[in-house]
Amino acid sequence: MKLVAAFALAAVASAQEITSLPNGSPAVTRRQTSELADIDVRIAEASAFAERAAFNATLEATFAMTNTMNAMQASMNSQMAAMQASISAAAVAQVSSAAAMKSTMASRFDSLSTAVASSLDESSTNVAAALSTSAAEVSTKLAASAEDASKMVVQSASRMTALNASLINTMNAKAPIKRHIWMGGSSRHQHSCWQDVPMDRVTHDSARPKFYKRTNTRMRALVSGVFRFDFFQITTSCHWGHTSIMVDGSRVTHTHQENRYHWWIDQHNHLDWKVPAGKDFWFQICSRCGHTSHSHGQYQRLQFEWKGDW
Repeated sequence: MKLVAAFALAAVASAQEITSLPNGSPAVTRRQTSELADIDVRIAEASAFAERAAFNATLEATFAMTNTMNAMQASMNSQMAAMQASISAAAVAQVSSAAAMKSTMASRFDSLSTAVASSLDESSTNVAAALSTSAAEVSTKLAASAEDASKMVVQSASRMTALNASLINTMNAKAPIKRHIWMGGSSRHQHSCWQDVPMDRVTHDSARPKFYKRTNTRMRALVSGVFRFDFFQITTSCHWGHTSIMVDGSRVTHTHQENRYHWWIDQHNHLDWKVPAGKDFWFQICSRCGHTSHSHGQYQRLQFEWKGDW
């Protein structure tokens, strides 16, 4: 293409030179005609050459492009082959890995099955040993419990014995079911001072073995204890009247009452008092110029009772 351009520039320059010559010269005309023809030839040659050069360049470019496309196709084929090889290798690797994983899982399953079977056997052995140990411990505990129960029974029996003894002592300390008591009075009137009240009219006598009537006017304690004294009578006097409880010769009580002759009034004397064993106790009465005591049963009552130990 550069060569064609040079030829064209040269032809233009020659044409300019011919046009610059004086007009009307025959030599110039022939020369112009010859040069113009030569220029046309050159131009035609240059054009043909340019066409051939352009064709050759186009053909070379086509060849180059074809070579480039072939190279690209070869590269793509190579890449595709490499990719296929890689995919094939990856597939093979995956298959191999899956097979290895399957083998590993199978091996682990076998190991796990073996471990589970071994663990079950060990657990069975441990359970059996534990059951045997538990049975032995239960037997030991049952034996200990039986021994403890026996001890508790013995202790309970001992406590029950002590409790019974305590209850017996408590019951003995309380009033007995059978009352030791003497009830009665005198069969005649008493006058003036101081008179022992006779006890020859007996209503009830369960005094023994706590006490007894030693004489017609005396009671005697067989055991030491607390005794109950009860005395009731109606009396008349011209001024005063008295009653007393006597224990072992001592006057324990002394009542006093004012009265007028032929007026009958009640007199009472009641006391709980301790009396030692072997000592006597009785009642005395006193009245000025009158009946100190009426002998009829409903008008006079004497009563002695053993109440218990002190």
